[in-house]
Amino acid sequence: MTVVEEPAPPLPLSYVSWLSGFTVGRLGDASLGFALGWVAAGMGGTTAALPPAAHRTP
Repeated sequence: MTVVEEPAPPLPLSYVSWLSGFTVGRLGDASLGFALGWVAAGMGGTTAALPPAAHRTP
């Protein structure tokens, strides 16, 4: 006997829109963090430690 599975239904458009926005937002956050670290590294080691520390502080 052959079993043929039906394809999964497509995701709702509202979810895909939310997921796209969330992904772009996280990419922006990562880019900003990288840029801050890059600029701070040019100012010295002590200054370079501040952006990661400030990012993790609540």
